[in-house]
Amino acid sequence: GAPPDLAALAVLANSHFERATVAQREGNWALYGEEMKKLRKELIKLREENAILKKFAAMLSREQNPD
Repeated sequence: GAPPDLAALAVLANSHFERATVAQREGNWALYGEEMKKLRKELIKLREENAILKKFAAMLSREQNPD
């Protein structure tokens, strides 16, 4: 499929964080745990996408500035 949009991943991660925070305040630890697990997955996706983008940028830089 198409690569995820970094901004969309960040918005999704933030929504999980916000829901986890509300659940924590309400003492709903099951929901807190679920939202933190979802947040972790989104953060991993963001890290992976960032690594891919860095590799792509380096490749483009080498093409534009060959040794």
